[in-house]
Amino acid sequence: MINKFEGDFAFLSNFFYSPITIEGKRYLTVENYFQAMKAANPGEAEEIRLAPTPGKSKRLGRHCVIRKDWEDIKEDVM
Repeated sequence: MINKFEGDFAFLSNFFYSPITIEGKRYLTVENYFQAMKAANPGEAEEIRLAPTPGKSKRLGRHCVIRKDWEDIKEDVM
């Protein structure tokens, strides 16, 4: 995958391709993880997790049903 962001600090972007595994699930980017954690519905969370790009995960995250405690936990998620 080619990163849109370049330069010495590109790795600090949520969109930087840096696969991570959390609780046995693999996410392509930190953005995929963050957006998936917003979803109240497990099916939507999985669709966001599996999005092929961080941009797609962000778009899906804008339209999912947001979990009720999101405002309380989003900083901890990040």
